[in-house]
Amino acid sequence: MNKFFSVAVGALAFVAATLQPAHAATVSLDYTLPTEAFDMPAGDEIKGLVQENIVGTDGVNYYYRSPFENTSLADKKFTAVRKDASVSYDVGGLSNKVGFTWGSVDSFNMVKFYAGDVVVDWVSGATLLLQGATQGLGFVQVMLMTDFAFDRIEFSSYNNSFEIANLKISAVPLPAALPLYGAGVFLLGFLGWRRAKARS
Repeated sequence: MNKFFSVAVGALAFVAATLQPAHAATVSLDYTLPTEAFDMPAGDEIKGLVQENIVGTDGVNYYYRSPFENTSLADKKFTAVRKDASVSYDVGGLSNKVGFTWGSVDSFNMVKFYAGDVVVDWVSGATLLLQGATQGLGFVQVMLMTDFAFDRIEFSSYNNSFEIANLKISAVPLPAALPLYGAGVFLLGFLGWRRAKARS
């Protein structure tokens, strides 16, 4: 009984350690001109003003700039997440890697990764600016890899706009699903321990 309890406690410690948000997503930036534009999916949950399938730049107020501005794809569609707004995409499984074109990088742009309702990682525009992205102009093709699997991704902005295009989400490899496996092992162990305790 004591050995089983020790294993269960060890499993709990493992799960607790692996489910803590590390905010350590690996960020790769690519300034190569995009050669094609993919249709953006419709958001699964939208809060505030999110403009989907728009083209061009707001040339009056500059509330948003096309990620494709000054490229051969200037007439292609993108999504603009406006001030105090957000758009979420359900992955339809588990993922740990996402790529997209990030337009006019600003520190007030935020990407959050969720497993259920828990934030497991995040990246802000400030992270990209520290890595050399130009603030407020142009675009960068971004690849983000999280340490933890996510099933939903959210793009938000607390000023002007967050422009995104060419969103691609990759399936999670087996090792990244290990925290979920650990949680299942712990749950089974805990239920077994409770049954054994109830019998004694």
